[in-house]
Amino acid sequence: MSDSNSLNAAAARPAVAKGAALTLFTKHYGFCTQASELPSEVDRNFLVTGGAGADDTYVFKFFNQASPLSEIQTQLRVLKVAHDAEKNHGQRLSFRVPRVVLPKLSGAGDNVDEQLPIFDAPLLMHDVDGQKVWAVVLQYIPGIVQSKCGVLPDTWYRRLGAVLGVVDCEALERQKEIDGGAFGRQPERHRQNFSWDLLTANHIIEARKAALEDEADRAMVSSCAAKVDFRLFRSLRHGWIHNDANDNNIVICNAEKLCGLGNSEQATIALIDFRDAAYAPIVAELAIAGAYAILDAPGLSARVARLVQLVMGYCSELALTEEELELLFDLVLLRLSQSLCNGAFRASIDPANASYLTCDTRRVREALRELTHCDHRFVTLHLRNAAGLSKPWQLCVQRASFDALPSNLFASPLDFDQFRAGGYKVMDFCRFSRSGVYAAEHHVADPRVLEIGRYNEVRSIYKQHDMFASGAGDEERNIHLGIDLGAQSGTEVFCIARGRIHSAVDNTGKGNYGPTLIVEHDFENSNSRTHWYSLYGHLSRSSLRGKAPGDCLDRGALVGWIGDSTENGGWPSHVHLQITLDLLDKFQTGGDFPGVCSARDRTVFLSICPDPTVLLRDYLSNAFGPEILPAIATEQPIAVQMLQNRHACIGANLSVSYQTPIAMLTAYETYMVDIDGRHFLDMVNNPMHVGHNNERVNRAIFSQFERLNTNTRYLYENLGSYANALLACLPSSDCVTMSTASSRPHFAVCYFVNSGSEANDLALRIARCEAAKHGRKGTLVLSGGYHGHTTALIDVSPYKFAGKGGSGCPPNVAVAPVPDSYRGMFRGPHCAQAYVQELEKAADRLGSQFGVFLFEAISGCGGQIVPPKNYVRNAIRAAHARGAICIADEVQHGVGRTGHFCAFESVQLEDDESDGIELPDIVTFGKPIGNGFPLGVVVTTQALADSFASNGMEFFATFGGNPVACAAGLAVLGELKEKNLMAHASQLGAYLLSGLERLQANHACLGNVRGKGLFLGVEIVHAVAEPESTTPRPHRVLARYIVNRMKDQYSVLLSTDGPEENVIKIKPPMTVSMRDAGYFLASLDRVLGEGPVALAG
Repeated sequence: MSDSNSLNAAAARPAVAKGAALTLFTKHYGFCTQASELPSEVDRNFLVTGGAGADDTYVFKFFNQASPLSEIQTQLRVLKVAHDAEKNHGQRLSFRVPRVVLPKLSGAGDNVDEQLPIFDAPLLMHDVDGQKVWAVVLQYIPGIVQSKCGVLPDTWYRRLGAVLGVVDCEALERQKEIDGGAFGRQPERHRQNFSWDLLTANHIIEARKAALEDEADRAMVSSCAAKVDFRLFRSLRHGWIHNDANDNNIVICNAEKLCGLGNSEQATIALIDFRDAAYAPIVAELAIAGAYAILDAPGLSARVARLVQLVMGYCSELALTEEELELLFDLVLLRLSQSLCNGAFRASIDPANASYLTCDTRRVREALRELTHCDHRFVTLHLRNAAGLSKPWQLCVQRASFDALPSNLFASPLDFDQFRAGGYKVMDFCRFSRSGVYAAEHHVADPRVLEIGRYNEVRSIYKQHDMFASGAGDEERNIHLGIDLGAQSGTEVFCIARGRIHSAVDNTGKGNYGPTLIVEHDFENSNSRTHWYSLYGHLSRSSLRGKAPGDCLDRGALVGWIGDSTENGGWPSHVHLQITLDLLDKFQTGGDFPGVCSARDRTVFLSICPDPTVLLRDYLSNAFGPEILPAIATEQPIAVQMLQNRHACIGANLSVSYQTPIAMLTAYETYMVDIDGRHFLDMVNNPMHVGHNNERVNRAIFSQFERLNTNTRYLYENLGSYANALLACLPSSDCVTMSTASSRPHFAVCYFVNSGSEANDLALRIARCEAAKHGRKGTLVLSGGYHGHTTALIDVSPYKFAGKGGSGCPPNVAVAPVPDSYRGMFRGPHCAQAYVQELEKAADRLGSQFGVFLFEAISGCGGQIVPPKNYVRNAIRAAHARGAICIADEVQHGVGRTGHFCAFESVQLEDDESDGIELPDIVTFGKPIGNGFPLGVVVTTQALADSFASNGMEFFATFGGNPVACAAGLAVLGELKEKNLMAHASQLGAYLLSGLERLQANHACLGNVRGKGLFLGVEIVHAVAEPESTTPRPHRVLARYIVNRMKDQYSVLLSTDGPEENVIKIKPPMTVSMRDAGYFLASLDRVLGEGPVALAG
């Protein structure tokens, strides 16, 4: 955003022709093959290529003749310091700045009138057609300017902040050198008539706002300028800064690495164009960068998040002071206002260049209009927290003095003595109930018992209220900022300290506070003045009668009475007591203040809302004993400590998901909640088949646990009931094709175990027992298949034995290619027969040893691969024709996920044949069949069961088929039937598949979209295929980036699978809603449209 003072920049640029530039470069710097002019507002710049090709490329810069020499000296001196910062920190932070190129001539020569020694290289004055023009050659840094890279993740701005911080830190430390010292003549510290000077932005705005057409815009920029305390601004520490870190002055090198997650995979940041370098308040660097960083952020919370990341990065290298942070947000708005006015003014005097000069006008106006209506104090608190400063209330109150205030200054909000006989009950509102806080289990009926809801508790009960929900991409408000004291309606409530009424308002509406009183307090001592507020919510309406703002209340004075559910917002009777040390800008009037916050805002709100129990501890201890204090305390776990403990005592090959692992606290339906209260839409955890914390399943488990839990050596009703219910869900002989109906009876016998691995291991044992009687010991599997973690199953899982650490294919196992019609050896929709022939070849390699065929109808770990029509049917036929026993592994996709109870049904019902399906001999289930409770099942024919029993060896699993597991299994089947979840899976799966196909049409990295029901996969590929290949290469890094980005930015959980780890798998709980699916698709679309994805290659 350079400026040539008050001149028309286009007219003032030096008149240097391309030919003259070529001649001068060749004479003073070496051989030159070509030159092309670069866009420039003030100077004349040429991109020059030397004889060595692309790596031998430079920017030949001819400075504006109206620019004072001191300004030119300044920018080159600041550039020198930035270059030294790169030497010291460039590798750590992965950043670069341009290097000044040394001319081949050290003395004066033709066309060189003067040389100035600027950081080991002369600044040359050239005589160009009678013009005296200062010029310098800079190294060209190839890449893409940030403005052309689309939306970037917030973490990118943390990196950018760190780069600016380290450059400014270097400049501060070497300020004397820049001012003169080692460089010679001292530059002028203040540029005259510089329209991008933040220190004089109020005058610039006032002088140029008339160029804005909209009166509202003129009023808006004037307001932003008026809010800045310029006296304080001028008094802040100064230094030499880049002063223009806008998105056209940030170059991203190796942009295809933007999707890299590790340090070795990161793209490089290059900071260019030091034309506006200035001696200014240090905080202006961050304000200017922040103003441009937020322009393309989608919405207010995203803009604030960008600023937070920028501040975090900057302050990791150069700390900001209290005063600098207090002004920062106002300075961001000031810069945006300055930009809006300058663009309009410059366009009015140079209409031919108006499109360039106003290119950011729309985005700047939108950002300003949004940010001027936000709570400035709240944003500043976020920025202070990002900077790592002491908590704001500690600065003005001092927590130590607040905690140490004499207890006789406070009164109890309730008469706790009335609860001595009944005691207290600490409520657990973290656990989700569909009926939420209204559920009977959430409060006790005994009026003698005091119910206590804890401070800083992550709660699931608010999910029922729309008022606690945020927009798409934002986080739910679910963290409690006060304490709840539950008692009968009409119970007296007392003022905890002397004060005056700030507001007395009835906050109506379901889920709201109802009648609310906010009291303002002041305590003074010799060291400090403590100013704070207490809030009493969910009172009775009668509590507000006769009360007005300004009325004084003594310590222990009657505030009012606890209200009932008809008047207190629809809650069980209780009082919500909260302390806050700052009502922010938004809540100074209106009689309201948030009692619940989101995970994103948790740290900020906790910093201004201390724990009320600190003031009540003596009263609580006297009434209930000291043991109450730890009982009501909420200790927030720390994810880093969890991870350290895990690494210390858990095997290192037990992997954890995501670059930044999540520490989970609770879950419900299709959502998981971490320890910070952040809600995640679960689109991948298929074991929670009928939803996390399904009430029907949970009740069945708890109820059975209370009655009986034993093993199958005893008789109990659940075992037979569950076996019969499960068998009724499986296809019978009526579904079988006529060719096999007489010889292949329907499934008749169940074996219960504890997991899918146990189920597959037992199935393999049953099948091999029968096959061994015929001398058959060979097993056929499909490539990419995974069937469990036991030793026997690793030997039949190519996903493991052919992968890292695997021992290769055992001699008694043959592998047929998985029928992948996208990337496999045969392509297209009509390749089934070719894959069946390959399967037959693999079977024939086993010869007479071929006894067992183990397969998934849809390959899970192989990459969610749906076979072409007719494959599964003919594969089973081919195996049966050779006398083999077929095992269908339904652990991942069975129990209705594909729209039918078994996936081998779903895929065959779309075959060309319509006279039934081919049935396997054994079917296995695990994971989802108990909704997360340890349960696995093997289902087989009567003949195979009899053969297995005739072996003489007893089968017994202590916990397999125990009463509790059977209760869980029955409850899952009940949910499937009552909620019609198989049909739901089919319908919603079709919606998701269609939506993914629409995204595929717009995003080249989506190579293939496939799946059945709610078992889907998206293959991520390089957008450009190699010339010799018709199928794009797998893009593992990009797939991993998308998964992590969906988690970090949009709170959607996904994972990757497949041999190349480039397939995003989508396997949500079956209860996922249409709204959830829509949010997932919209979020994925936004991520796929971001710069790192588009530039990944």
